[in-house]
Amino acid sequence: MAPPQQSRLLNRGTPNFYRAFAERWNKLQEQDGSFYLGPALAATKRAPLWRPHRGLVVGNEGIQVIRNQCLHGMKYIIDPTLDNLPQPLKGSLMCSWHQASYSHGGKLERCGAMPIQPSDLKVKACPTFESREWQGIVFELGRDTKRARERLEATLAFLEEKLGKWLNFKDRALLLSMVSPQESDLLTTLLNYLDCRHVRRGHAETLALMLDTEKYLSAVGPDGTIIQWMGFKESWFETPLGRYYQEMGWPRPEYGAIWVTLPDGTMIEIYFDQSVVVSQGFADPKDWRRCVLYHDFYYPIGTPVAFAELHRADVFDPTGKEDEEPCSQTTANLDRAIDEGMGDVSVGFFEPIQEDQSPLFLHQVAERLSYPLTE
Repeated sequence: MAPPQQSRLLNRGTPNFYRAFAERWNKLQEQDGSFYLGPALAATKRAPLWRPHRGLVVGNEGIQVIRNQCLHGMKYIIDPTLDNLPQPLKGSLMCSWHQASYSHGGKLERCGAMPIQPSDLKVKACPTFESREWQGIVFELGRDTKRARERLEATLAFLEEKLGKWLNFKDRALLLSMVSPQESDLLTTLLNYLDCRHVRRGHAETLALMLDTEKYLSAVGPDGTIIQWMGFKESWFETPLGRYYQEMGWPRPEYGAIWVTLPDGTMIEIYFDQSVVVSQGFADPKDWRRCVLYHDFYYPIGTPVAFAELHRADVFDPTGKEDEEPCSQTTANLDRAIDEGMGDVSVGFFEPIQEDQSPLFLHQVAERLSYPLTE
């Protein structure tokens, strides 16, 4: 694999840049980006907690993404659930308020308890949105569907080329979904994800038992997708999750982890060749200093839910807490710099070996935001 191209930008940008990212990024995504919604699992419906105003329906009209809003009183038709997993689809979609029912494509069929007919109404169907199914998962496209599709197709082509054997979601089941509020801003959180240098010391009792960061490789796609490979450590087999892995009869992993960062900030994590975690982060619309991460955990079909729960308890929960402490301190210092009139002064630097792709990601973000960076 050819060595990645190094950017000349080693500083981490300015505090106001981090704030601008939090305040403006999601609007850009709505315009010409894409949003992961979940699995294309037959006979299911889902209102993902990160986009509850969308309903992913896989039924007798194929894959549909509808506005999840009853035409009567604007209540959700598909109620989001605490476990955030797809729900069985039995018969028509139905709003629980007055039992108005809809086809799987969002067409109003009956007005339920209300003494009127759909034919009496001017609007008879929920708006639908263009989507893209890829390898068993579904993405919703932004309003500029042509541009959004072009950007997404370039990303998916690169993923197919480099990671096709790992990213077949049709052979995997979504067993667990997790919501992680963060006391840190979104860009700091994403840059921490791209930093593989901190694994050995920052996650000494968790990820570092599995990941050999001395066997580190990275690659960048034409679209800007970043892939980071890390080797596997045999010591992980001595952990509770590692022993459970061996009981499953799976082979020795080729890699400890493969971390993928899409240009829009969506993260895909492949652990021990078996687990695939799809994650998205969203800034708090009322406070740029906070964000929320949403994680969907996929495993080979037939994997016990207990394995997924142990994966979360042994790896995700502790590493999330280990990451949140330094990230929250960084955000606090960025906010303090803005208050002190230093919001446009560059801060920090990147380590050039195992944060090698962070400058590239920063450049891509700045270009999309039309935000000037200081070299």
